[in-house]
Amino acid sequence: MEKIVALGSGISSKENLNTETIVENRQLTNPTNAFSVGGTTLSTGQTKTVSNVKWAYLNGSSQNESMGYVFPAATTVTSYKKVQSGDWKTLNTRNSPSPVSATYAGLRIPHGKAPQNKSYSYILLPGKSKQATEAYSKKMDVEIRANNLNQQAVFDKSQNLWIGNFLQPSSLNGYAAKTRGSMMVKKASGSEKIVISDPSMEQSKVTFLVPQQTGYKLKRKSPEITYSTQGKNWLIQVNTSAKNGASFTILFGK
Repeated sequence: MEKIVALGSGISSKENLNTETIVENRQLTNPTNAFSVGGTTLSTGQTKTVSNVKWAYLNGSSQNESMGYVFPAATTVTSYKKVQSGDWKTLNTRNSPSPVSATYAGLRIPHGKAPQNKSYSYILLPGKSKQATEAYSKKMDVEIRANNLNQQAVFDKSQNLWIGNFLQPSSLNGYAAKTRGSMMVKKASGSEKIVISDPSMEQSKVTFLVPQQTGYKLKRKSPEITYSTQGKNWLIQVNTSAKNGASFTILFGK
């Protein structure tokens, strides 16, 4: 199942203003498209704040335009389906002042006023049915392993795929980041593929320690990668200087 996992943390503000995470704000090509939150369908013109939401669903004009939303932890959300109006001249005085309007469906996670270290997590299911979305919310194959200021990580059980972002050198789930960086580890029968990058594009080198697998040896690697052993780990270093955040792969196997 195709899915997109969204994580956010450290949401803080000193201002006494409502702070929120926008999950969806979509113009509907067909205003009659159904938008439901927790199984309850919204009417046009309706805005609702609902607690303990596990899933929502927007029915597109085609299956490809449909979207499922799943919340790993029951979440309070504000949802709406309403007509919004405005004119392009508000954005640029050279534009037309003629009013335009369209129907929008939206989903927000409120964090309140002057929030301190708030977070969010949700999963997007593009093109899935309403029934599949509800079923997935009851039996998710994604685990949120970390979602804080230093680390964000997920594990996709169906793909045996671990993905982590390290904003500071630290350890998680047996992996150690000696620098900042991002890493994906995909395990398959007889092989382990590791993909590393520096999304910040600020470092000349990214370094990770990854536990060795018994009987595995190098199969192939990107030229930018060097590796050695350190105790029971592979010490993997990647030359990320002027690489613009590109990803580099090393594959071990039997």
